[in-house]
Amino acid sequence: VLKFVQERSVDVVHGGSDPQQGWVRSSSLKCSSSSGGVRAIILRECAISNDSYASARRTVNTMFFSLSLLDLAVVLATILGVGMLVPQARDLARNRDFRGVSAGWIGGGLAINSGWLVYALAAGLPGLLPVSLGALVLYGWMSATLVSAAPELVQPALRGVAVIVGVFIVAGLVGGLAAFGLTIALTYSAQFTPAAWSAVSSADLSGVSMSTWAMALIEAVTWAVYGWYLGDTALTIGGAGASMMSSIVVLGLLIRREAPTRRRRFLHTS
Repeated sequence: VLKFVQERSVDVVHGGSDPQQGWVRSSSLKCSSSSGGVRAIILRECAISNDSYASARRTVNTMFFSLSLLDLAVVLATILGVGMLVPQARDLARNRDFRGVSAGWIGGGLAINSGWLVYALAAGLPGLLPVSLGALVLYGWMSATLVSAAPELVQPALRGVAVIVGVFIVAGLVGGLAAFGLTIALTYSAQFTPAAWSAVSSADLSGVSMSTWAMALIEAVTWAVYGWYLGDTALTIGGAGASMMSSIVVLGLLIRREAPTRRRRFLHTS
């Protein structure tokens, strides 16, 4: 809608608490209204020719269809982003066994999702809020379990939180919102690096879940596309980096699991 408005030199002024309510002012279209949303104003209230009206309707309907698909993609990314943490949080709460679980990962997850939450509010990205809040709740649940079940791991977790939060604050103070978002994106991508390295260097990946990393890959790609569509550098870089790291893990799992199958087929043929 804004693209359509800008192409026709239309000024959109929002009024009231509802951002969908407002009025349009234009010397070329000669329309003014406060009776509905911007879409309704453009399609019904503006005094333009029938051909221009039909063109406007096609343009706006196409944009809203694209936004609807994007909204569905964000819902999918939210479900995947939060859902992939549920089994881990549930198992830790049930078994209270932290062997092999990185306390720094839990602390880092708390800090990174807190950063995304602040960035979403500051940059006006409501689509990022649900997944950030959901992940924050689950990381908080794992943190509470860690405090009661493995108090010796609390200090490493706190160190992870302190380092990441400190970096975020410095970036925000020095470079503003853009630098703050970019730092979160790079940190988010770096969070996947140890898993990607293990997928490349480890001979045995039997403990790594393909479904979890497949969901992580789909989620990361979705956020990258969402950020690109909105022109948000932080979301685009964060999603692209996480996509690359997740794809390395998935590819490593596929290669490791395909190799034994080929060996069994060779022995059976022999």
